[in-house]
Amino acid sequence: MKYLILFFISIASYATSIRISVAEDVASVSPKYLEILNKVYKEVGLDVNFVILPLERTIKEFDEKKFQAMAVKLSGITQISKRAILINPPVIKGYQYGIFALKNSSQSLIKKINIPDHRYILTRGTVYGKLFKKKYPNAHITYAKDYQNAIEQLKRNRADYLVSTEVYLERKEVSKILVMMDDHKEKMDIHHVISPELMYLKPKLEKIFQRLVDDETLSLKNLFKKD
Repeated sequence: MKYLILFFISIASYATSIRISVAEDVASVSPKYLEILNKVYKEVGLDVNFVILPLERTIKEFDEKKFQAMAVKLSGITQISKRAILINPPVIKGYQYGIFALKNSSQSLIKKINIPDHRYILTRGTVYGKLFKKKYPNAHITYAKDYQNAIEQLKRNRADYLVSTEVYLERKEVSKILVMMDDHKEKMDIHHVISPELMYLKPKLEKIFQRLVDDETLSLKNLFKKD
């Protein structure tokens, strides 16, 4: 076993490029983050091939060993994927996820949400969606392919609430029509995620990420800044 591990590390050490999966929404919301991540890996001597995928495929194909890293995931990914290793510090600390309603809807006026009494729409493949389902196995859940489709289903009254992260409120068109409910809010950090194949780089990556957090290169203000 010892020789197998050494052989595995040796192969990894001579890699010159890696594949990183990126959810479509991440690429759309913050392309600046991908520019920063590319520079991080250049600094440790690796070229990056970013592959933009539908959200539901990012975790699946990472677990199938088609990718050596995922651009970002909520810290709860470690409850879902045995291959997921979090890079610290987080890209974003204390990001909220929870339940959203259409503004001015009757659902938006409810102060205390009893989970079994309502219908929920989740985007396929999200960490928070998987954790929500795990926490509330009897909840009435349907799925949308992306956040636009989820909002459309809310408008058509096919669901009462959307389970999502506050990242979508960074989009002006979304913040105009959705409100985050005070009930059932939770927080998780958002991390860059690597696989065991890149474990040998973890100390170097974490040193770089700490520097980028300290100088606010990795900050909400910078990541969502419009050039």
